[in-house]
Amino acid sequence: MQKFCIVGLGNMGGSLARFALSAGYTVYGYDIKSSQTASLSSSALFHEKKSIEELLKEPYPLILAVKPGDVGTILSQIADNRLVVSLAAGISLAYLQENRQVKGPNIRAMPNLCLKVGEGATVLCPDHLCRESDLGFARTLFASAGLCEIISNESLLDAVTALSGSGPAYVYLFLKTLEDAAVREGLSRELARKLSRQTLKGSLALLEKTGQTNHELIEAISSPGGTTAEALATLKIEGFEGSIYKALRKAKERSREISRLFQENAQ
Repeated sequence: MQKFCIVGLGNMGGSLARFALSAGYTVYGYDIKSSQTASLSSSALFHEKKSIEELLKEPYPLILAVKPGDVGTILSQIADNRLVVSLAAGISLAYLQENRQVKGPNIRAMPNLCLKVGEGATVLCPDHLCRESDLGFARTLFASAGLCEIISNESLLDAVTALSGSGPAYVYLFLKTLEDAAVREGLSRELARKLSRQTLKGSLALLEKTGQTNHELIEAISSPGGTTAEALATLKIEGFEGSIYKALRKAKERSREISRLFQENAQ
């Protein structure tokens, strides 16, 4: 039976703990707000701890689901070489290693908010001390709440943040705009919302079930001189694709900047 400790039981940490409990993990958790543990306490596999000191008495992998500014304080209290998995944005592997009392394996994890409903997209990046068993534990844990992938180049986490970390917001903006546009053309808000959401849901299902590429399905929907072709041509003229490229690049650069600023302030 797998066991782990977790600090921070808010949106990300609480959701991860909930899916882990459903998968049969034993979870030892602490949050500065005791109310965050209420929804987890009904599980016999969840053990609430009243302090970080009490939590760290349990000799299991530690998940840090806290704000970046709180990571250093927690790391300084780890007196063993257990695996540490950090969800904190901008906290480098080097920072994790340097601020521990004892050297040990570390993994950076970048999940997104869809983890709340078991459809998360998480990317893991291990340091050089991680063993295959450490990586296997983290991969299986995050896979209990969605997709989990692994990269070895830490610098790519900024691009991951820009894509899957911020990505849900891009999708919601697209859906909002699609819905608003349909309302302007005369549809009721309710109908526009239902159609836009089902269109997104159905499009993803079609993509996954047919095995066709994005380009192939675009071609399948578009008839020369038809409505889809007219709409796609307009999107191209208005810079739709270029805006997506630029948005992703700007998000990546901002992620890198936030990380740099944190490292400078931490020194």
